[in-house]
Amino acid sequence: MDCKQPAFRVRGSGEPRGQQAFRDAFNQTLEQATAKLLPEFKAKLNEWSWVWTVLAPIVPFLYSWNFLCSLLSKTIRWRGVRYQMVTPNMTRVLKR
Repeated sequence: MDCKQPAFRVRGSGEPRGQQAFRDAFNQTLEQATAKLLPEFKAKLNEWSWVWTVLAPIVPFLYSWNFLCSLLSKTIRWRGVRYQMVTPNMTRVLKR
């Protein structure tokens, strides 16, 4: 099966070589399986393959931003309801 491979892949820093090799083999197998099981989407998947290269450097910054916001804030929103964490054992409902 002939699959279009991305120009390059972003690897995590400090990853052991065995883990990199396993992940690369898994990615290649997943790409081949997707191309075989979903042949009608092969062109569309190849058309959007560049997205992973663009998103890879953005995700760590987004994750860090969300983590810092959660450290500095005592409010959360879950299913449209806002809560304030007053103490470790007490939560106040702010808005339903």
